[in-house]
Amino acid sequence: MANENLTIAEELAADKLAIDNGLANEQIKSLLEEVGYIEAKMLKGKGLYQKAAQLTLTQVSEHGEQHGATDAKNSAWDEANQVYMSDLKLARIAIKGRGDRDRMDLDGDREQGYAKRKLQIDQFYETAIGDVGLQTQLLENNLTLAKLQAHHALIKTAEQARLAQANEKG
Repeated sequence: MANENLTIAEELAADKLAIDNGLANEQIKSLLEEVGYIEAKMLKGKGLYQKAAQLTLTQVSEHGEQHGATDAKNSAWDEANQVYMSDLKLARIAIKGRGDRDRMDLDGDREQGYAKRKLQIDQFYETAIGDVGLQTQLLENNLTLAKLQAHHALIKTAEQARLAQANEKG
């Protein structure tokens, strides 16, 4: 029976010790056989232990990969958001018309949740990239079409990193 106070590693170490002693020590082996733990059962248990130990190592590795994916997602998101906020400030200076400002979602607070913020970012870049008149206004603040496209690609990279992180969570 598992001891609830032991970690998985401690439990596996205790199980390995019991199995190895049961197989190696003739006196223990004899006592175990009296209660039905014949050598074949002990060897089967050893195989199960080895499988559990390997799965534990795999789980630890996967957990590390998940953390790596989370760090990559956070880094990509931070970079994309930082560039967006800089571009937003420049666009707020360059774009004067209320209709254009509304289409680009320039005014008001920025959303805090990922999905809503991403929607604001996509709205900003896709509108600017798709409208030559807006591009002309933004060019006055050195926001070229190439910069807009490159900066929008950063949010796409962040989204890919988010999907990779979600995959690692699975």
